Amino acid sequence: MRKILNHLTSLDEARQILASLPVNCGVEHVSLVHADGRILAEKIVSDINVPSFAKALKDGYAIRAKDVPTQGTCLLLKAYVPAGRGDILSLGKGEAVEISTGAPIPQESDSVVMVEDTTLADGKVCIHSDVRQGQHILAAGTDISRDETVLEAGQMLSPAKIGILAALGINNTIVKKLKVGIISTGNELTEPGNPLGRGRIYDANSYTLSTAIRRLSATPVAYGIVGDEPEKARSLLLKAVSECDIVLTTGSTSAGSDDFMYRLMEEEGQIRMHGLKFKPGKPVIIGSVRNIPVIGLPGNPTASLMVFNEIVSSLVRKGLGITAPARQRIKATLMDDVYSDNRLEYHCVEVIDDCAYSVDKTSASITTLAKADGYIVIEPQISFVKAGNEVEVTFFEN
Repeated sequence: MRKILNHLTSLDEARQILASLPVNCGVEHVSLVHADGRILAEKIVSDINVPSFAKALKDGYAIRAKDVPTQGTCLLLKAYVPAGRGDILSLGKGEAVEISTGAPIPQESDSVVMVEDTTLADGKVCIHSDVRQGQHILAAGTDISRDETVLEAGQMLSPAKIGILAALGINNTIVKKLKVGIISTGNELTEPGNPLGRGRIYDANSYTLSTAIRRLSATPVAYGIVGDEPEKARSLLLKAVSECDIVLTTGSTSAGSDDFMYRLMEEEGQIRMHGLKFKPGKPVIIGSVRNIPVIGLPGNPTASLMVFNEIVSSLVRKGLGITAPARQRIKATLMDDVYSDNRLEYHCVEVIDDCAYSVDKTSASITTLAKADGYIVIEPQISFVKAGNEVEVTFFEN
């Protein structure tokens, strides 16, 4: 029995349906080595000063500023303080200590003179520059002070923020954990790395979607390939919804006689929509199974990834409590004639010198999105856009 997609849902309505679906999100402890790109689940309050001691910002000599009233003053060289020295030195009147960048400032010292501004003679250091209190010294707690809130929950951990955690002595932190299951369907699919038989294609969707999910700070769980075998697919679907917070399937969502995913979702849960008035990406299912959102994506690679980027990513962000960044747009001259149909179309283009070139090779082509910088929006009532027209390009990534 075929399911003919006559009644299609608009992109805006699909977004509203997804927004109404509940998404659970857990937490987990991760080491800093694995924290990049994850969403922080706790407020970080420092329990130390950073730095914990006053330190030198230059190689040179630690002195007391009042001991150098004029240029040319010479002080008795007392000792050398390298970075990492743990004992505490103190300075007396008319004394100086050689010091390295990052080394702790001796007691009574209130200034560091750069080595370039000095000369050495007979165990004395002579200073040939003006001196002021506090120069070339980073005071304790200048960077981070004790009890200061340095990171808020909900922030994405970047290299710089991970550096803050490391500077505070934190090796493990609590991050949000949202697992997105991926099931690829189709007798024609083969796992990359294996020989490719006649009439077969490699499964690209698992890898493109997994990468897109990681970029959203969620965790992909790939369940592999299931052929056009409804009962095996049912078992895998039920396993995925028992282990994940969102489940994506690819393929078996259209009007083919062997497309079965919509029937499984009807039998095991509830379908909220089937068929999207959007190009590329008509055969899309949104539903839920065991209270877990399940989205059936098209099997064609460009359509699958485009639908994920345009609507499914919002569901992942909702679960993690993060917002989408604003997309950049520019005006460009369209360099190719573009034909469309009665669906809202996001037509992929490459931008070179303010000119937009069509790179659309149909939704079955994996290279369409790989070559595209962004897309132009063609409204449903427009069937033809002539080369030479000014168009607005929305970039995929800023």
